[in-house]
Amino acid sequence: MKFFLHPPAWLSAARLPLQAAILAYVGAGGLAGAAVVGGVMLSPVREAVQEAVAPARLFVESVMPQNMPSIFPTDPRPAVASQPIESRIIAHW
Repeated sequence: MKFFLHPPAWLSAARLPLQAAILAYVGAGGLAGAAVVGGVMLSPVREAVQEAVAPARLFVESVMPQNMPSIFPTDPRPAVASQPIESRIIAHW
C-alpha cells in the first residue's frame, strides 16, 4: 500500500517509458502527415488543393514583408573541383 502513497516515486519509474511512447506516437503522426501530404501532392487532386489553399497563400504573402533579409549569409564562391581519389593514389606511386 505504501507504493501508492508516494506518487512521485512510481511516476518517476514510468517517466522514461512514457516519454519514449509519446515521442514514438508524435513521430508516427508526423510521418503519417507527411505521407498524406505527399500522396495528395502526387495525385490528380493537387490542382484542387492548390486552388483551395490559394486564399490562405495570398493572405500570408500580404502579411509577410516582401524584402525579407536572408537569415543565412550567402556564399557566392564557386565550387572547387578536386582530383578523384584514384588518380591521387596512382599519381603518388
